[in-house]
Amino acid sequence: WDFTAQSTQSCVKQDQTCPCGANAKPCKWTDDWGYEEEYCAPQSESCPVTCFDGQKRCYRTDFNSSGYPESESESCVPEAQSCQCGTHSQTCYDPWFEGEVCYPMWDFWSNQKFTC
Repeated sequence: WDFTAQSTQSCVKQDQTCPCGANAKPCKWTDDWGYEEEYCAPQSESCPVTCFDGQKRCYRTDFNSSGYPESESESCVPEAQSCQCGTHSQTCYDPWFEGEVCYPMWDFWSNQKFTC
């Protein structure tokens, strides 16, 4: 995946998937509002997931022991189920988001334990 590489344009029928360039793959999914989305992503990245009725989308961030994010992923779980936090993270109630959010156990910026 090279953002500086020259891009090309082509036309395909509306019901066809657009071709992707070298080291890229097509990602096609349905967003939270029911719209079908499509784009080309680097081969090394995961495509977004499509959640169905009765499910909600969860985002998971795995942190290293210093609180620096190492990887991210998303999944679908039943609406009544809580989203699971990633490695070296904890569940905190965040009044800004009015709900539970996963935060690292260690604050990378202040280099101290993160307290909810």
